[in-house]
Amino acid sequence: QESKKSIASAERSVRRFLARLGYKRGKKKGMMCYRLKEENIKKRDKYVQVMTNANRDNSTQIVYMDESYIHKNYHRHDDSLFDPNDEQDLERIAQHKGKRYCFIAAIIDNDKSPDVLALPYKDRPEECKAGLMHETLDIFEGGKKQSVDYHGMFDSAYFVRWMDKLIEALAAWNVHSALIVMDNAKYHKSLPKGTPKGSWKKRRMLDYCNEHNIAVNHSDLKTVIWDKLKKYVDDHIKPTIVSMAEAAGHKVVFLPPHHSDLQPIKLVWANVKGTVGRQYTTHTTFKTVLTRLKKAFDELDTSTVQGCINKANQHLDELREHIVQQEDNDEAAGIKDDESNSNSDSEDE
Repeated sequence: QESKKSIASAERSVRRFLARLGYKRGKKKGMMCYRLKEENIKKRDKYVQVMTNANRDNSTQIVYMDESYIHKNYHRHDDSLFDPNDEQDLERIAQHKGKRYCFIAAIIDNDKSPDVLALPYKDRPEECKAGLMHETLDIFEGGKKQSVDYHGMFDSAYFVRWMDKLIEALAAWNVHSALIVMDNAKYHKSLPKGTPKGSWKKRRMLDYCNEHNIAVNHSDLKTVIWDKLKKYVDDHIKPTIVSMAEAAGHKVVFLPPHHSDLQPIKLVWANVKGTVGRQYTTHTTFKTVLTRLKKAFDELDTSTVQGCINKANQHLDELREHIVQQEDNDEAAGIKDDESNSNSDSEDE
């Protein structure tokens, strides 16, 4: 029989896990339930509205960008069934990931792009064979530290340089006023140099406030000054790549937290990595992985990319229908705004 203490401990762990994912616990119609935090609900709904409108507007180009990686021992073998109680039937322990190849690229919705992009890669004119994926693709060797997530192989300086490449590629393809979709990686939202930080000394904060006409008193505590400065930063200072995109006539759209299924390029990564992984043997070398990875990208056709985009758009439509249905159900149940807000703000911990 399970220990009550063990069960209670497991429940607390699950609650903490859900809280980290952005969920809150509250009552709704007499029931205890988990729901997204209010700020994440707003981000989700805003994204769904913006992308739905963009998909309906044939003049709006949508660009998706993302990063990923593959390590030497990545493989795709058929799963096998075994009795977990059979001590003789043990799975081989996977080798450490170690060195890896990191890559970054962007794709565009071909339905709204120049006609040449709708052609299979092998059928394009030689001067147009690169395409957006191939023009923006960058592959480099990552670090050897297992403890570092692959996002740690990228930084804001590198990403700014890559963003320049993307903007140049869009200009070459005569793509204007595009929506550039990306996730919430820290280096995607890096602020310009000289932006105030909470680690600044009080004197430096005061000087910045004076330069930018932010009302503070010299007698104010540092935490009070920082609260005002942080609000100024949030309201007036945009991430570097957002400013870069806007200067070129484009707009950056960030994915809502925990909705990676709305990012089609992740399906492209799965396709490419699967192609490489299925060729894995015990004799595969790190150099061989790079050769296979480049070949997989070269053989990637636009019909596959478009299929990934269509799948993500399907998820977007289903999510919108779910949100609308949820709103209708709340209206039918007579849930008032103040009741809904109080429920979403209540927490168990």
